[in-house]
Amino acid sequence: MGMGWHRSTASQPEVRWLRDDPLDAEPSSGVAGPGFALSGQGPGRSAQPADRPASKAAGVPDWVVQSFFAAVLLATGYYSAHHDGVLSADVRTLYRSAFAADYSEPVGVAFRTFLLRHGIDISAVAGLPAAMVFHIPLQGPVVSDFRPGHPEVTIAGAPRSPVLAAGAGTVIRVARSRGGDVVTIDHGSPGQTVYMGLGDVAVAPGEYVSAGQVIGRLPDVARPVLRFSWVRDGRAVNPHDYIHFPADGA
Repeated sequence: MGMGWHRSTASQPEVRWLRDDPLDAEPSSGVAGPGFALSGQGPGRSAQPADRPASKAAGVPDWVVQSFFAAVLLATGYYSAHHDGVLSADVRTLYRSAFAADYSEPVGVAFRTFLLRHGIDISAVAGLPAAMVFHIPLQGPVVSDFRPGHPEVTIAGAPRSPVLAAGAGTVIRVARSRGGDVVTIDHGSPGQTVYMGLGDVAVAPGEYVSAGQVIGRLPDVARPVLRFSWVRDGRAVNPHDYIHFPADGA
């Protein structure tokens, strides 16, 4: 009969419904075992869980319900776009407000967090380490360039100038040194960027940063500089391979 119920063959004038499980009480008129409810009257009655949602009891998948509401939203938008009236105007205003909002940042953060949690590096999977966009971390002239014995690019800036993340990634180290604060950002396959000589820091270890996000500022001293380096596979590489530094620093 389904649901574990069967009809009693005893010779009583009333048809009774019993559960196969002997621990459950035998249902009587209008009363079922724990968590069950009887529908209908007489021999045709059926039993189903009382706390089961209607859509589940009817066997309706969630995607069908979601698709239905999506179709309703689309139909509402289509109607408001092709008809005049107060309701249509209100709906159009609501839709414009919803679709004008920029959801790229929260969605992007959620997506990147998911990838990081599962150890997925898109640039590594695609085999394109240069697919990520990088840019200069500080506006200013290069006063000492990358060369043998000097594995970094030194950029001059004004006091309290903002220092930007050269690319999107995760902050893996924030430390204090004799020459100022140090921030290290991991960009995945392209490597890590190191920012030395900061006066203060605006990020913390484990924080995800976007390309161009302010991670700190130069100290309030005369002629401050940022010592910027790039590390890949444990060795310093030339930042010019990833970033174009303008000759005038602009």
